[in-house]
Amino acid sequence: MRVIPVKFWVRFLTLCSLLALYVTFTSSSIVYGHANLVDAVPKQNSVLDKSPLIINLKFTETLSENLSSIKVYDTQGNQVDNRDSKLDPTDRTYLSVTLPETPKGTYTVIWRNVSTVDGHKVRGSYFYSVGEPLSSSSFSIEESMFLYNAEPLVKSIILIGILLLFGSAFFNLIILKPISVTMLMATNINIWQITLIPRNILLLAGFIITLTGCSAQLVLHVSSLYEVTTLNSFLNSIVSIFFDTTWGKLAWAKLCILLTLPISYATYHYKQSDQRENVLIGSQYLVIATCMVFFIAHSLSGHNASISSLYYQGVVINILHIVFSGIWTGSVVTLTVYSHCLRNRLSTINLSDFIKQAFLKFRNVGIFSIILLSITGLYVGWMQVNKPEALFTLYGITLIAKVLLISLAIIIAGINTYVIIKFLKKPTSMTRIAIALITIESILIILIIISVGSLKSLEPAKSAQTILSEQIQFDQYEQGINLEMAIVPGSLGLNSMNLNLTDLTGNSIQNAENVIIKSTYLNEDVGDTTLYAYLTDSATYETEPLMLNLEGIWQFEVLIQKSSGLDSRFAFRENIGSSNPQFGELDVFVGRILFGLTILVLGILLLVLSIIYGGWHDKYGRIYLIIGVIGVSIGLVISIYSRTIELNNQATNPMLPDSISIQIGKNIYRENCVACHGLTGIGNGPLYETLRPIPEKDANNLLVHVPLHPDNELFTIIKYGKDGTSMYPHESILSDEEIWHLVNYIKTLK
Repeated sequence: MRVIPVKFWVRFLTLCSLLALYVTFTSSSIVYGHANLVDAVPKQNSVLDKSPLIINLKFTETLSENLSSIKVYDTQGNQVDNRDSKLDPTDRTYLSVTLPETPKGTYTVIWRNVSTVDGHKVRGSYFYSVGEPLSSSSFSIEESMFLYNAEPLVKSIILIGILLLFGSAFFNLIILKPISVTMLMATNINIWQITLIPRNILLLAGFIITLTGCSAQLVLHVSSLYEVTTLNSFLNSIVSIFFDTTWGKLAWAKLCILLTLPISYATYHYKQSDQRENVLIGSQYLVIATCMVFFIAHSLSGHNASISSLYYQGVVINILHIVFSGIWTGSVVTLTVYSHCLRNRLSTINLSDFIKQAFLKFRNVGIFSIILLSITGLYVGWMQVNKPEALFTLYGITLIAKVLLISLAIIIAGINTYVIIKFLKKPTSMTRIAIALITIESILIILIIISVGSLKSLEPAKSAQTILSEQIQFDQYEQGINLEMAIVPGSLGLNSMNLNLTDLTGNSIQNAENVIIKSTYLNEDVGDTTLYAYLTDSATYETEPLMLNLEGIWQFEVLIQKSSGLDSRFAFRENIGSSNPQFGELDVFVGRILFGLTILVLGILLLVLSIIYGGWHDKYGRIYLIIGVIGVSIGLVISIYSRTIELNNQATNPMLPDSISIQIGKNIYRENCVACHGLTGIGNGPLYETLRPIPEKDANNLLVHVPLHPDNELFTIIKYGKDGTSMYPHESILSDEEIWHLVNYIKTLK
């Protein structure tokens, strides 16, 4: 019978799997995590003069029409709305409900939604009053930590199954097969044949565990979202979720991807019935191809895909992370199972030789995988935990536990690789201790995967409220001053601001001439508020109460004026009043650069592996070399391009107005602007008289005009100039980043 190449079936399986993903890619969109509330009309805790006729809520994701609603209750628990919740047909992130005229009193708005993207159900509530202050008698709801109680367990099961399936196939091809060839030639022992049963059991177990987990996830997810009570309604709902949410399409796609594996294997086995060795090897390729496509579908609905500005970077990083996780974790568990199975099949010397060869052959790949896991893990951590305070959320604490478990597993792997096989000369001792250690490492890996399942079920730290504090805290150091600032309670309404200033020795600073705090709402141009802090008896500084009455991103600038004339500036941004407060906005440009550097490091590591394997003269060396060169090239292009990306579409200045930004802007101003605007910005520069057309009175005075424009307008004027004036464009002179720094500086001119 004609032998059909393995690569043909790899392509066949990939095409079948990609077909299952087609509906996902054609309808998927950039996502933001759960569909969290970002704006409400009327506002949270607002006191209205007259009854509103409509409640409008805006969320971070498009919503499912059938699974999203708003209900409004009075203090007696009566529903007072018109029960006509609907989505805006032009923007499905807006949900509204109408109301009749309502009497004076406090009302509770309770909303429920399901994102079409991640399929998560989110609920929340807030209050407003009509004609009187807010009453303490109001409804509230408590949101469950998970969508359903078994969510972390189900997600852990899926990860255990798919990582075992992928890792065991990888180990069989890259580690086990070469060892089998070597030992067959040296001892006439066919390890490949001896491990046939445990090898197939592992692959089958990985497949069944993954399929069971995916099926359970779909069933429990649907049951929770649709709150079904009968079999008929469940069957209707399990079909409806495919049409209602992108998550549903992805869930069905993953099931279809998994089911292509036994179909492809049966077809391949039939075609290769007289080539048993080809079937055994080809099945490993089929498994790897299936898992790779599954990883893509899995990553599209993960937390890393929850940030719109870094969507593609997040998805790629997640794919890399899960691939290298599978290589490390799946291979270790597979080696553990094989080692226990071979204890009764091989002599102590041969078993010792097998384990030693496995350690040596896996060492380079293992080190490479762990390094890439660490790099991609740091990127993921930066995306999900973007401020130290976020570590004090349940997500952050779980992440710390995961890192500790990984560290222990890496230490054990290092002991096995660099201590056991080198310093234990007796095969019996080496074998016994090595098997015990890799067994412990496998147990740690299972615990790590369980922690990951919990992380995937929890709200990311960047979108969760801290569990240890009921205030917003900042801590920064600048020019010999350490500032500790607290905004209490850090929510909509009146807030107190407390500042503690200390020097390098920790002593309190009480001789500042002025401590000035400026607060600015960044979502819209509504001006800013400036407060002067006063020294209290407790040697700290406080301000008069500050009203934060708008939900969104607020910027706080602190200026410490000293008698020496060397002022210190601090700047912070915080999301105030959101239904799910964020710990801060991610720096998109840092994210893109880090992504480029991650790809660059991946390419460099592949080049190192190429050298280890013999470079161009070895088959694997050539593969690593080609992919490595491509990786380095792509990484360099992304890193360089990210620094030159235009920032002129930003409504908010991406550069915090801290001392560093102000100094950069000052240097740029003196090099490019002093000649016309003068050193102090009043428009008396040495070239003022030569400007054409001649500026009208005060037209060149920045102290007059800068306060009249928001940051984005100042950016546009500097970059593109102003028609009919002598203000010429600077887009060929200054980068976008430099212009934003310049904007920060000219706003400090007095």
